Amino acid sequence: MEKKREEKKIIIEQDDREPEGLQQFATLVDKEIIFERKRMKRADYRFGKFYIERKTVEDFCASIVDGRINKQIEDGKKLIEEGNFYMVFIIGRVDKKKHNINEHCVLGKICSIVHKHEIPLIMVDNEFQFLYCMKNLYKK
Repeated sequence: MEKKREEKKIIIEQDDREPEGLQQFATLVDKEIIFERKRMKRADYRFGKFYIERKTVEDFCASIVDGRINKQIEDGKKLIEEGNFYMVFIIGRVDKKKHNINEHCVLGKICSIVHKHEIPLIMVDNEFQFLYCMKNLYKK
């Protein structure tokens, strides 16, 4: 007799200011991924003690210019001090950005986040890669 595979849902909290369409992408990656939308004080996604700040390359550039990224990194460091894991994902390629900020400034900020602030940062090309990584981090 063949056993049915028990589907275990992957529940990820998602800040309600993040794009709603990500659930549609998630369904294409894996039907097990479910987003619970809610207002989050820190980070954009959370599961367990794992917090993720998600940035498109354009938003990352804009957050450097307006200073938002500095507050978000400080929030991330507080989460780490509280015993959580925090990381940043950037979606898109720096060399394809449309923002007028200098590419070296963007790359320098990425290096600063990783080296000076000791925060993991992953760059992916698209939302599918982001979801794939998030699913794998969830399962690990």
